[in-house]
Amino acid sequence: MTSIGSGYRRSIKPDLAAPGGRAMFVPAAQPSSVINFGTAPARGPGVKVASTTIGRETYTVGTSVATALVTRRAAALYDLVEQVTDGAAITRRQRAAAIKALLVHGTDSFRELAAPNTHIPLERMVGNGLVVRNLAEGCATNEAVLLFLGQLGAGQEQELTVPLPDGLSVLETKRIDASLAWLSPINWRHRQYRRAALSFTKPAGAIPALKTPVGLPIDTAKAGAATVQHLSWETRSAFGSGRGSSITVKVKCLEQAGGLDGSTIDYAAVVSLWVAPSVGVDVYTQVRDQVQSRVGIRSN
Repeated sequence: MTSIGSGYRRSIKPDLAAPGGRAMFVPAAQPSSVINFGTAPARGPGVKVASTTIGRETYTVGTSVATALVTRRAAALYDLVEQVTDGAAITRRQRAAAIKALLVHGTDSFRELAAPNTHIPLERMVGNGLVVRNLAEGCATNEAVLLFLGQLGAGQEQELTVPLPDGLSVLETKRIDASLAWLSPINWRHRQYRRAALSFTKPAGAIPALKTPVGLPIDTAKAGAATVQHLSWETRSAFGSGRGSSITVKVKCLEQAGGLDGSTIDYAAVVSLWVAPSVGVDVYTQVRDQVQSRVGIRSN
């Protein structure tokens, strides 16, 4: 569940939406804009929670329930980040940004959402999308998900490299998802508020030119004072690939709202490559084997 509205300077609010349970309501005798919710029976619907009532359990709905479920997922992702970094020195901000990026990367990017019968844009209700995946549980063999951690100063950029597997020279759906998260210092005296504005470019490299991303428009994803960007591209083009070929995504940092005063910004990015299962390519294993012998970030 989620509150509906726009963030500061029309930035996306919330970052994502999560199920908060279903509720029963009583139909009005006459058409009305007011919804009257009924009392949930002993067997639901809703989300089962602890209670002081007889039986010690009850059902409830609301944003608080959704928050608890997302928090539980974030805790699992915390353990995943610890496992992936394998003792490497990372900052608390990088760890927090990684969890945030992985949460947003697990949304549906509007592929499973129907357009509402309302004048309110869909992103104002569900942010970057509805949480549908828990990346702490891993991924299928036809997909590879890469986590990048880094630091950027004002005017700097870093190039993230994702190796490509063999077998993409077929006319079938391939999808590239990218998510970026950072924690920006603020300047509450300035209308721009956010001192660090990070963004990433459209994936390029050994692939055909990608068209408009699925879901949010690029300008909407970067609007206002957001500290998350999530976009998805699909293509059915056939192209040569294999060991030595790759796609790249550039992450850029711009200062605003008074500047960064020479400080750097910790960020986390998640980039994934998904190939239709019918292609029969073990994307995960091929990309993993190449990542083990390559450097994923190059500073410019």
